Amino acid sequence: MVEIIRLLSERGPVTFAQFMQWALYHPEEGYYSRPGRIGKTGDYYTSPHVHPAFGAALALETETLWKALGCPENFTVMELGAGEGYLARDFLSSLIPELAQTITYVIVEPRRKMIPTQKARLDGPWQVQWLLRPEEAGEITGVILSNEVFDALPVHLVEKRGSELKEVYVSAESGRIFEVLGPLSSEEFFSEVAQFFPRWPEGYRTELHPASRQLLTTLAKVLKRGLIITIDYGYPEAIYYAPYRARGTLMSYWRHRLVEDPYQRVGEQDITAHVNFSALKRWGEPLGLEPLGFIPQGTYLVSVGLEKILSRLPPQGPKEMNQLKLLIFPQGLGESHSVFLQKKGDFAYHSPGLAIRNRLHLL
Repeated sequence: MVEIIRLLSERGPVTFAQFMQWALYHPEEGYYSRPGRIGKTGDYYTSPHVHPAFGAALALETETLWKALGCPENFTVMELGAGEGYLARDFLSSLIPELAQTITYVIVEPRRKMIPTQKARLDGPWQVQWLLRPEEAGEITGVILSNEVFDALPVHLVEKRGSELKEVYVSAESGRIFEVLGPLSSEEFFSEVAQFFPRWPEGYRTELHPASRQLLTTLAKVLKRGLIITIDYGYPEAIYYAPYRARGTLMSYWRHRLVEDPYQRVGEQDITAHVNFSALKRWGEPLGLEPLGFIPQGTYLVSVGLEKILSRLPPQGPKEMNQLKLLIFPQGLGESHSVFLQKKGDFAYHSPGLAIRNRLHLL
């Protein structure tokens, strides 16, 4: 925290996005540079930590795509930010042999400290490569997996003041972090929310996501033919910017507890913002990304087929079945997380995960 405070004191006021970038990704003090963040003893958990069915379902989806593309010999699965490697392990372990022997699994991991952990967990008969940036892969045919990545990208905070939209800036003095309001750092920001702005009450605060747009643009360039599968928590735009959501979606987590103040324990607690799935759809279409479906995670897993998923896994006891329920039921991750599929390329595709309750019309 000392170095981040120094940066804020010397360079502030900076946009909240810059503060969030330092708080999460500073190489020494950033939250994601620290071990033990995820799991029972950490600050939060993700679907791959809960049950291997999550990875097995995505493997079934990928196999369907591979066959739809004519079983190409050069087929790549790219995972963004593989964490401790659980998703990659479960995915690769669940593939049918003919695809497992063909596939190249690429992990895009800018956090070099995580790579040894991932390599140890993926010590198997698979072709796995590590890259620092997606564009290093060149053009690929296959699948790009994004599990709780977009929610961790830095966001800009804006606030309604009278007839103007102001931006939140962050600075520090005498070791104390504070906010100031100033003009928008980009002229494009107001147009992103112009249709919602008149209905917002005074002091309404929310987030804007230029980093998400930049990442999606990069992914669309990398993917020649195939799918982008985004799993995250978030909303359609009409809900995201609804008048009643007056404090936005920004939140912090520390030891599985919700923390409202992002300036506490800087570098020691997570900071996230929900995903605007409507924006991903709107930004993706001019890039050649056709939206296929938007569906709750639990419904997606049921649509893929629980019997098929479980047939890929070792026998499941009562404990494992209870963990599986956490992935599916609304009280767990089944409703809070959504799956969004975007297709690139001229080929017919029917996703096994979109058989029921596709909410694409909400975007």
